Amino acid sequence: NFECLTKEEVKTIFRQAKHKRTTFTALCEITCARPFEMVSFLGVDPEEVWGRMPENFDEEKALDMWESKKSDVEISKELGVSKNSVVKWRRFNGLQPKHGRKEDKVYEQRN
Repeated sequence: NFECLTKEEVKTIFRQAKHKRTTFTALCEITCARPFEMVSFLGVDPEEVWGRMPENFDEEKALDMWESKKSDVEISKELGVSKNSVVKWRRFNGLQPKHGRKEDKVYEQRN
């Protein structure tokens, strides 16, 4: 959904940005694109935008736990990583937080 900007404008804005993560987030909001869609569209490495994930972060295990309705805190404790790493991974992959927690309400207000 690139109604307000052309695709070339989106790419140019990102290429010229000094603060890639902030610009990336703004472009996702303006275009209503999910982060993983924007990364694919821009053809950039996710680490360029989001930074490196901890080496011990097991995405497959995290996804299994998320599908089992575990919270970000539960996932982080089981993987031995910070809650912020789990939140970053979940948001990047377009996964909603589990319902009924404070972070769900904040997430829903933003979207």
